[in-house]
Amino acid sequence: MIESIVGLVTLFLTVAIVGVVAGGVAMALWLVFLPFRILGWAFKAIGFLLALPFLLIFGLIGVVLFGVGALVFVIPFAPFLLLSWLVWRWMRGRPRATVSA
Repeated sequence: MIESIVGLVTLFLTVAIVGVVAGGVAMALWLVFLPFRILGWAFKAIGFLLALPFLLIFGLIGVVLFGVGALVFVIPFAPFLLLSWLVWRWMRGRPRATVSA
C-alpha cells in the first residue's frame, strides 16, 4: 500500500518536472525563433502590399460586374420595395406635436 502511494507520488513529481522542463524549453525556443517569425510577418506584409493594387483592380471589376447583375435582379422587385416603403410610412403615422413648457 505504501509502495503504491510512493510510486504515484514519484510518478506525479516526474510528470511535473518534465512539464516544467518542457515549458522552459518551449519558452527558450520561442525566444530563439521570434526574430524569424517577425521576419515572416514582414515578408507577408511586403507580399500584401505588392498584391494590393491587383486586389483593388479585381475587386472593382467584381463590384461592377456583380453590381450590374444585382441591378438586373433588383429592378423587378422595385414595385414591391416602393409598396413596402409606403405601407411603412402609412403605419408609422404623422409625428406628434410636442408642447414645450
